[in-house]
Amino acid sequence: MTTADPCFAVSGATGAVGRAVLEALAVARPASKRVLALASAESVDDTVGFGRHELSVLDTATQDPAAIDILFHAGAAGADALAQAVADAGKTVIDLGGRLHGDTVRHCPHPLALMIGQLLDALPAGIERLTMTAMLPVVSYGRRGVDELAQQTTALFNQRGYDTEVLPRQVAFNLLAQVGEWADNGATELEARVLRDLDALHPVAAVSLTAALVPVFFGHAVSLEAQGATAFDRGMLVTGLKAAGIDVHDDGPASAAPSPMDVLGQTRLQVSRVRVQDNRVALWLTTDGLRLLAAHAIGQAL
Repeated sequence: MTTADPCFAVSGATGAVGRAVLEALAVARPASKRVLALASAESVDDTVGFGRHELSVLDTATQDPAAIDILFHAGAAGADALAQAVADAGKTVIDLGGRLHGDTVRHCPHPLALMIGQLLDALPAGIERLTMTAMLPVVSYGRRGVDELAQQTTALFNQRGYDTEVLPRQVAFNLLAQVGEWADNGATELEARVLRDLDALHPVAAVSLTAALVPVFFGHAVSLEAQGATAFDRGMLVTGLKAAGIDVHDDGPASAAPSPMDVLGQTRLQVSRVRVQDNRVALWLTTDGLRLLAAHAIGQAL
């Protein structure tokens, strides 16, 4: 950091990720006076929250990269030029989109990779295979995805038509087994990115991931089965998860499995439905992936 009170900037500040980063930054550095909220020209003069304060949104395209000490790059591709200029100036860039290069760029993994990586760190060593189905909220498509799901839901209730601009097709009262564009071998680009990020965090020899888009605004959920080299002891496994700071809902029928609605605003992993069969364990994993990503981004910078 170049000063006692460095200049922080958040590109994409009006989007869902940018707002979450500003919220997390306000908790970590509430007294900071040098915080810039950046977005595209059409959002200039809007305001976004920073703790108890409101910040006026500034145009990303008019900013001086030399004036920024730490940039959280949560914006669209149009903000890449500023972010790359900040990185080229030797300043710190926290890249939440995975599109930048440079020695001073710190990349944030996808929220799913963060969730699964933290879980793997808490499981016994020797995991050889993972099979996962992830249920992604429409915030995966940004704030406009959230707005569009609300519009779809209202239109269907009122038997009206609607325009699909952000989401690939109807998500309200539906489920889509494809999130993002196709990549290789029948996977999507999103699934391929999650697996790359997970491999950097906690490599596993064999991993299978299917990501589905569900009619939920926020909150990530994963149905996961892990296979180890030796048999699991359920009691020791649960004890290890709790010791790692993971909340385990382990009261059987008396303990409802946390839903995406239950985890809003949380960054701690929530584990439930723990089932052990010899060397395999199946479980349900949830958290607010957007908040987890924002907290990780702040941790990268401070």
